[in-house]
Amino acid sequence: MTRKLPFSTVDHSLARKYLEKAIRFHSDAQKMAELMDEFSGNGVAVLCVHAAIAYGDAIGILAAGKKSKSSDHRAAAAFLASVVPIRTSEDKAAMRAFQAILNRKD
Repeated sequence: MTRKLPFSTVDHSLARKYLEKAIRFHSDAQKMAELMDEFSGNGVAVLCVHAAIAYGDAIGILAAGKKSKSSDHRAAAAFLASVVPIRTSEDKAAMRAFQAILNRKD
């Protein structure tokens, strides 16, 4: 039996908000990485994880008008796979990478 993943239904227009948030997190992580002597690797990693989560939210919202409500961020990959068709080997590799990022968060 497949467990039901909690989600909220959201307007598709919110996808842009989450995409912009992801882009900002990613950009900030890149800037911090360029200044390695001034910032810890942990700070860069935290921003990268949050960028991945926001990108995932944007994709789920754009594809299905749904956003994961799970308090366990590791469930985001399974949720995303439930609303976005995973067809190609590239899709599968992207989902594995997303899950690996989420697993490292906790």
